[in-house]
Amino acid sequence: MPPPWHSRRLVHSAHLEPHQKESMQRIETRVDVSEAVGTGETLHCAATVIVPDLLRADGATVVFGFPGGGYNRLYYDLQISGHSQYSQAEHHVRNGFVFVACDHVGVGDSDVPVDALDYAASLEPTTRPPPRFSISYARAP
Repeated sequence: MPPPWHSRRLVHSAHLEPHQKESMQRIETRVDVSEAVGTGETLHCAATVIVPDLLRADGATVVFGFPGGGYNRLYYDLQISGHSQYSQAEHHVRNGFVFVACDHVGVGDSDVPVDALDYAASLEPTTRPPPRFSISYARAP
């Protein structure tokens, strides 16, 4: 099954009307990070993918936001009643980007490991390749 953003309609940004640049959708997802964390348990990170309803035909840059200081992914997408300009994620999407707001392991809606993570071990060189992300879009018929 293709991801929910797979069938977005592609257009050139020059052809977007101002009201079309405001139209976007939030997709909640969970990413399996078990192998990358390496604790032997199944762990998932929560993420919110914010995409415009109309995507640029020449592709879109994807921005990943990982908050610090114990904050969760909502830090990037504040929704305050009566105030529409507090979401950094919406700002980026209005400017042609796809924004992925992520919770770290143990924060927000992500899984919490049974044992505390070993920070020193995470600094050791690894033979595993870094995780790769790919988001593809199909042109609407």
